[in-house]
Amino acid sequence: MEKLKKKKWLIFGVVLLILQVATSVLAIVQLYLLNMLPNTIFAALVAVLVFLLILDGAMLLLKGKKGKLLYTRRGVGTFICICMVAAGSMITFYVGNLNHTVSAISTDSKVSNVIAVYVQADDEAQEIGDTRNYTYGITEEYDYSNTEKTLEALGTLNGSEIITSTYQNVDDMVDALYRKEVGAIILNKAYVSILTDEEKYANFEEQMRVLYEYEIVEEEEQKETLVQDEPEAPRSVAKDPFIIYVSGSDTRSLSLQTSRSDVNLLAAVNPVTKQVLLINTPRDYYINTAKAPGQLDKLTHCGIYGIDCSMASLGNLYQEEINYYMQINFEGFREFTTAIGGVSVYNEKSFVSYKDNYHYPVGQVLLSGDYALSYVRERKSFADGDNQRGRNQMKVVKAIIEKMKDSSTLLTNYTDILASLEGMFVTNMTTTEMSELVKMQLSDMAEWNVNSFSVTGTGASKTTYTMPSKRSYVTIPDTATVTKAQELIDKVFAGDVLTEADMELNVNMDSSVNTS
Repeated sequence: MEKLKKKKWLIFGVVLLILQVATSVLAIVQLYLLNMLPNTIFAALVAVLVFLLILDGAMLLLKGKKGKLLYTRRGVGTFICICMVAAGSMITFYVGNLNHTVSAISTDSKVSNVIAVYVQADDEAQEIGDTRNYTYGITEEYDYSNTEKTLEALGTLNGSEIITSTYQNVDDMVDALYRKEVGAIILNKAYVSILTDEEKYANFEEQMRVLYEYEIVEEEEQKETLVQDEPEAPRSVAKDPFIIYVSGSDTRSLSLQTSRSDVNLLAAVNPVTKQVLLINTPRDYYINTAKAPGQLDKLTHCGIYGIDCSMASLGNLYQEEINYYMQINFEGFREFTTAIGGVSVYNEKSFVSYKDNYHYPVGQVLLSGDYALSYVRERKSFADGDNQRGRNQMKVVKAIIEKMKDSSTLLTNYTDILASLEGMFVTNMTTTEMSELVKMQLSDMAEWNVNSFSVTGTGASKTTYTMPSKRSYVTIPDTATVTKAQELIDKVFAGDVLTEADMELNVNMDSSVNTS
């Protein structure tokens, strides 16, 4: 019986140790793949796991005289072993999820174009096959490559060649549908929000009906060309200054789609001096568009031609190379602020949001979900419109940074945060570059000095590249503020530490915040 008990204990101890080895190895592999821990911390963690494994092996398997001391040693070894199995399993699960999300937002996420066939709301056609004899309105000046792909798909569905009538621009094509010169039109859904901004087309979505949708996922976007474009030298995000374009996409879907860019922030980052400068550019800024060099358009319109168009257009405005982008859509922002438990900002002026009818009193307000989304979108309640919206957006960005530096936020809301990002947040920063930044921060745990500045302008009514036959509200850039922004970016890149005095041109803005 004594030999049988020893044999059973040996089997039990070996099984426990095998489980500890397996979970520890899996945890180490996931941490290695994540590649965000500094080498010293990673090596120390591996050493601790190996030491505990050897210690447990000794406690569980070494022979000893039968008695209280032997049972105590085995009991402690069993407890430590179970704890290590649980810890290894948790690390494997959480870090594995983090690996998946980091990979998804940097490589797997794609921005899609949704091309729709529109007919009038009272049209008899109920499915795409009912339009075989229709004439389709198209334009060859805007988004024609996607129109061609949609025509090809329609031809396959209908089993016949599609009859088309070509118009010079989108509004002429839409007018033709209103006049029933054509039975249907092919239009990128990203364009609808631009149409409905115009009084003439304000009821477009109620008066028209989507009969068919064709989604085109962009595997590799065509890069627009910067005026000062030069071959890019190798860059280390932990050593060299860089600029990130933060774009808020004008969509509410559960995936990223080509659309207007309602939020346009540039973050100039110097990782050596720990400086971040946020530059807000109003969505209606009237600038040269990289889509058609020499022609003027609203900055927000650049987004419907792809995020690279927005980056290049802003790069030309500030005469700076923009290295990376981060894009999140409205649904993603709503989910993210909910996941982190909301953020608190100081609201200087009481207002009621125009669209959602939410009231924001003077003082500290907690922003979460739809309430946060409405806050960063609101502009019609303010005398200076988009300028105040930009300031509010930067307040929220700073508040999110403050909230995210609290480790309890990440630990408590870890799963919800990752779920809110996947599919709704995308960046062209590689996993290696993101890992490099995190390693740098974990190595020195330094505080960052975050400053913000908004360029301004005056309102006007102008035609744009996207809407050439209609006048739209635009913001004519104030060249003094644009020049000031360029100077501030240059200072950050030169390693200067920005102060409140540097922000004097924009004295109404909360100019800085420190964060680690």
